[in-house]
Amino acid sequence: MSSSPTGLYETTNELISEHGFYIVLWLGVGLSATAFAFRSYIRINYMRHVHVSDYMMLLALAMQVAFAGLGQAYLSDVYLMTRVQNGVVAPGADFLDRMKRGLRADGIMLLICIIGIWVVKMNFLLFFYRLGHKITSYKVFWWVSVVVVVGCGAVAVGMLPFGCVFGDIMNIVTQCSTEESVGTIYTKYKVSVVVDCVSDALIICFPISILFKTRIRLRQKIILSSIFCLVGFTIAVTVVRGSIFGGVYKELDRVDRKVLDTAWALFWFYIEYMVSFIVACLVSFRSLWAHKEAKARERARDELDRQDRIKERTPSDPSNKGSSLRAKMQRMHDTLLDTFNDDETLWERDVLPNGPPSGKLSVDFSTYNPALLTWNHAPSCNTQVERSRADSDSVQSLQPAKLADCGV
Repeated sequence: MSSSPTGLYETTNELISEHGFYIVLWLGVGLSATAFAFRSYIRINYMRHVHVSDYMMLLALAMQVAFAGLGQAYLSDVYLMTRVQNGVVAPGADFLDRMKRGLRADGIMLLICIIGIWVVKMNFLLFFYRLGHKITSYKVFWWVSVVVVVGCGAVAVGMLPFGCVFGDIMNIVTQCSTEESVGTIYTKYKVSVVVDCVSDALIICFPISILFKTRIRLRQKIILSSIFCLVGFTIAVTVVRGSIFGGVYKELDRVDRKVLDTAWALFWFYIEYMVSFIVACLVSFRSLWAHKEAKARERARDELDRQDRIKERTPSDPSNKGSSLRAKMQRMHDTLLDTFNDDETLWERDVLPNGPPSGKLSVDFSTYNPALLTWNHAPSCNTQVERSRADSDSVQSLQPAKLADCGV
C-alpha cells in the first residue's frame, strides 16, 4: 500500500486538468448538437421524413448532455478524491461524503457513456440495414450482427465495477483498494474494450461489403470510403482507450504501483462517445448526396422534355419532323382517351339524352294477332304523321278522326 491518507493506491499524474475537462465537456456537447442539427436539417428539408434512428440519435444527444451536466456538478469531487490519493491535499472532515458522491457520479457517467455508445452503434446498424436489406445473405448477417452487438453491450455494462462504485464507502476503502480487487477491475475494463472493438468490427463489415459488391462510380466509392474511414476512426479511439488501461495494469507489479486516474478514464470514455456520435451524424451526408443525385436526374429528364417541346414548335427543321410527328400522334392518342373517358362519365351521370344503343328488340310480340295478321294496338301518332308525310298525295289523305286522336 502507498502512504496515501486513505490507504488507497496513488493514481497516475493528472493528465487533464479539471478546468480543461469542463471545456472538453461542453465543447463536445456543442459539436454534437451542431452535428445533430445538420443531420436533422437534411432529414426534414431533403428527405421529408424521419426514421427510428433519428429518435435514437436524439436520445444519445440527451444522454451526452446529461453526462456533461453530471460532470459539471461532480467532477470537483472526482478530482478531490484523486488529489487526496496522491497526497496533494489533506482530506477534510467531509472527504468521505465527497468521495462517495464522486464515485457515484463516476459510475453513473460511465454507465451513460456505455449505453450512449451502444445506442449510436444501433443507429449505425439501422443505417446499413436500409442499404441492403433486400439481399437475403446481407439481411441474415445483419440480424446476426444485431444479436452480437446487443450481447456485447450487455457484457460491457456488466463489466462495470458496481460494487466498488455504488457500494458502501467503507467497504470500498477497505476491499476495493487491494491488489486483487484492482487487478479484477482492470481486467473487466479490458474485456469491455475487447467487446467494444468486436462490435465495431462487425459494423464496419457492412460498408466494406457494400463498397466492393456494388457497381457504383469511382466518385461514389470515394465518398463512401471517406465515410467508412470515419467509422473506423471510432475503433481507433476505442483501441487508444484500451491501451491506457492495459499500460497502467502492467504497472501493478511494481513496488511504486499506481492506479489509473479516474478523470482520465472518464475523459477517454467521453471522447469515444463524442466521436461516435459526430461520425453517426456525418454519415447522413450520404442521404443528402443520394437526394441531390436524384434531383440531378430529375432535372436532366425535365431538360430533355423541354428540348422535345422546343422541337415540336419548330417542325420546319427536317431533323425535327420525326419527333414532331410522334408528338402529334401522342397528343391525338391522349385526346381520344380523354374523349372516351368523358363520354363514359357523361353516360354514367345521365347527362347525355341518349345513352349507348341497347341490344334489346323494340318489337312486342305479345300484342300480335295471327288471325287478323295485324297488331292489336293502333299505330302511334308519330308513325301516322311520318307515313302521311311520305305519301305522294298530300296531308289531306289522312282521316280526320285519326288526326284528331293525335291532337291535330
